[in-house]
Amino acid sequence: MQIEAVRIETEAGRDFSVAYPEQFVLTRDAAIDLPGWDHLTLHDWHLWRAPNARTKRILDRSGRLIGWLLGEAVDAQGTYLIDPVTLPMKADTRHWLLKVERWVEGLAGRFAVILPLADGGRLYQDPVGDFSVVYDPQTGIVASSVLLALTRPLRWNARFNRKEVLKGEVHFSLGHTADETILRMRPNHFLDLALLALHRHWPRADTVMEIEQDQLPAQIEAISDRLGAILQALVTNASCLLPLSGGRDSRNLLGAMGTAKQSLVAAFTISFHNMSHVDKAVAATLAERAGLPHFGVNYKRTSKQERLSYYRYTGFADGGSALHVLGSHLTLPEGHITLRGNVMELLRANQWNEATALRTGRPHTRFGLRRLLISRGPDGGTRAAPFAEEYEAWVATLPKRARRRQLDLGFVEQLLPNTLGVRHFGYTNNFVMNPFACRRLIHLAMQIPPELRMADRPNEMLLARNCADLTDIPFERDVAGGAELPEPAAEPEAMPAKRRARV
Repeated sequence: MQIEAVRIETEAGRDFSVAYPEQFVLTRDAAIDLPGWDHLTLHDWHLWRAPNARTKRILDRSGRLIGWLLGEAVDAQGTYLIDPVTLPMKADTRHWLLKVERWVEGLAGRFAVILPLADGGRLYQDPVGDFSVVYDPQTGIVASSVLLALTRPLRWNARFNRKEVLKGEVHFSLGHTADETILRMRPNHFLDLALLALHRHWPRADTVMEIEQDQLPAQIEAISDRLGAILQALVTNASCLLPLSGGRDSRNLLGAMGTAKQSLVAAFTISFHNMSHVDKAVAATLAERAGLPHFGVNYKRTSKQERLSYYRYTGFADGGSALHVLGSHLTLPEGHITLRGNVMELLRANQWNEATALRTGRPHTRFGLRRLLISRGPDGGTRAAPFAEEYEAWVATLPKRARRRQLDLGFVEQLLPNTLGVRHFGYTNNFVMNPFACRRLIHLAMQIPPELRMADRPNEMLLARNCADLTDIPFERDVAGGAELPEPAAEPEAMPAKRRARV
């Protein structure tokens, strides 16, 4: 059985072993050939991983291998996970899988957890689908991207216009991928490896989804503490870069790091349009104040070969803005973790409007569908309408309490995996991840009343708590409007020499 990605690379005369960094294939068929990849087995499951891909063995308390963690994660106690990861329960005892599931729910990062069993097994994913997982119910192959899950040429999913998808004007959603039979895993579900079926595990029926307005200070303190613990674990144990802008999210990340920010390799800013030049000036001032090295990255047009490689590695799932800055990202020094501020948009209730807030989170199906950006054009609502039944079926999987936050959960489980999540394997020289990809943080953010989030109160309080020493440095929009930076920003430093460092 030949994997389609191998056939394409071989026929083009390219080295498959270096083509899909950090990616994986999981199957019960030992006969497939993935040249140059690492091969691991447990029970009758076979896991292939790209050379040197981040893989941690998961052991039970007796030292028995029970699975693998792919990618990067920080646990609920703020510990950066390294190989091997030993859990405090013993496999095959009562409720042990439920205990492992609760452990997974406490992880933050970009990861997949694979638990092979003799009668099947389970695969869990990070809470926003940043570590892409797709599967073919017909062959039983599970993989990180579409071409790695196929044993035949791709058959385009006719419900989505191919040209518009590749331009970034249309996005897959609701489990769809570029291929007519390959399905995308949904975050907060586990994949039953025996049945190739998804089962929701979070939020649970008893998960409280709302707080009162007077609880906001305690909520912000909890968010700050957990985000700070995640960031501090990452930057003090791994080689990290921080994309720094003049906006709120990256400033919040910088502030939450505390003194651990001195362990960052560097901050950087990409200049690709007029506002990003303002971003660079503000970022340089922030970095100078924080005592961090900061370098600017000039815009570099993406080559045709880079674009084609990106499409193959991401399963032809996305284009547009991601491709616009791909060339610049590929000039960054290699082998680091790049920390992004995405997912924090939840703190601004980015999926809501005043009408849905007044309706206490019970939007019309057409509004919820529109927010998934299946089509970005002015006729997006009309073009998304044929997916209404699938959207409502997804809503039906939510516990009753959680349906009041279906807009937030649609962002987490549908929009992010099909936009930002699918892009990460296309940025091949660094491991991109979001420290806010944490179920505890997502839960804390969703609990805040949407009207408070829409007024940006959570961000204001986080900035006041963690960035008090930066309050005199205006945001990029203020600078663009005429506000002055407190002092001339230092010239950005030279980019560090490119290197291939594993973490």
